[in-house]
Amino acid sequence: MLFRTLFAAWLISVLYLCEQTGAAPSSANLKGLESRLNEAISHNRYDTAIRVASDGLQLAPSSSGLRFGRGLAYYRKNDIDSAIRDSDEAIRLQPTFGRAYVLCGSAHMLKGHYDKALVDFNQAIRIDPRNAAAYCDRADLEYDFLRRPENALADYTQAIRLVPNFQRAYFNRGICFSTGAIMIAPLPISPELSNSCQVI
Repeated sequence: MLFRTLFAAWLISVLYLCEQTGAAPSSANLKGLESRLNEAISHNRYDTAIRVASDGLQLAPSSSGLRFGRGLAYYRKNDIDSAIRDSDEAIRLQPTFGRAYVLCGSAHMLKGHYDKALVDFNQAIRIDPRNAAAYCDRADLEYDFLRRPENALADYTQAIRLVPNFQRAYFNRGICFSTGAIMIAPLPISPELSNSCQVI
């Protein structure tokens, strides 16, 4: 309750100052909003995150970060249509926003729009070839829905190369091997994981 009261007071003061000066909100104000948004999401307070982002978008309607954050909160609440709308808008506002493409692709995958999801994941990887989440999510799409285990294996492997302790990529890569769909030499386990996997 105290957080809402303090935030409301802060937001009213920012709105008042912007109205009085005719100025757009500063980057410090936007960073503050994005910080509050990220904190709410990290604590699974999605309604709060949506409210913070929506209030912030009243101040800064062209903020791709606020749009993305609200889309992520909608995604986590399983409001997939709203997640797609916000991630599409974040992409329109900032066409090189790789994480927005990953979010949009993940949302499209849940809606069964596999071709759109693949386009989004491919674009995220073109923008940032070091985006391990994009490789892993594209691999999930390839394996689970497009039935292309060889492509999925290559993407899981690339995600592991980029982030050696990426547990989901290791797990799903193991599923590719365990189903018998893929029979090639496995990637060596990273030193960090090999220590945690020793049998005593």
